[in-house]
Amino acid sequence: MIKTQGLSLGYHHTKVVQNVDLHIEKGKITTIVGPNGCGKSTVLKGISRLLDPIEGNVFLEDQRIGELTSKRIAKKIAILPQIRRAPEDIRVRDLIALGRYPHLNWRGKLNQKDQEIIEWALDKTAMTNYADRRIDQLSGGEAQRAWIAMALAQKTELMILDEPTTFLDLSHQLEVLELLSELNQNEGLSILMVLHDLNQAIRFSDQIYVMNKGRVICGGKPDQVLNESILQQTFSVNADFYPDQRHHCQHMIAYKSHMG
Repeated sequence: MIKTQGLSLGYHHTKVVQNVDLHIEKGKITTIVGPNGCGKSTVLKGISRLLDPIEGNVFLEDQRIGELTSKRIAKKIAILPQIRRAPEDIRVRDLIALGRYPHLNWRGKLNQKDQEIIEWALDKTAMTNYADRRIDQLSGGEAQRAWIAMALAQKTELMILDEPTTFLDLSHQLEVLELLSELNQNEGLSILMVLHDLNQAIRFSDQIYVMNKGRVICGGKPDQVLNESILQQTFSVNADFYPDQRHHCQHMIAYKSHMG
């Protein structure tokens, strides 16, 4: 669905990301992991056309994304950046309605179909009972579900999320990731996200790309790319791996070597 070729990105003509090749498959959950400052969020900005390439290209369904209109992209890709801003007194239903903006006619008014999609997004994210609440009255997990509902209301094929579990406690982190997994499995939504927790990335991803120092080190299925060698090379840690029978994946315990 999304492909990058030789993508280099940066700020003020200084490269932060170099020669990145990614293949984001339709119907899959793809996660980018790596140390702080390695360029993960910058890659998402390039894919979302929030940052112009210094070199290389981004393709959306075999079309150069730079040649598409913003409205066309918004009908294909929903983006949830790490830092989001909305009026503190906005209500959940009104926030979700903003997701219909790319689909509105020249009058800019919601029609019956738009209203039905808003109700659908509320239902899918278990936010129906919170529809008339103000965003600033919600817990962190509830607010995150409201933002996901807004992105869901765009009715796109791909959702891009930059660290969707940041600032959430463990219970709400799992709640958000389980919701994304459910949307992927039941609605066919393709997902590209950045995560810090490697065990969560292993459990919830179909494919993982590992970045370090502005480059992609490797990519593939979680059990293929997250191994002792890659973890030592990328994070400077050692790790033991154990089978997770409950979730049919591996579980990692990382540790620093003792200096002798």
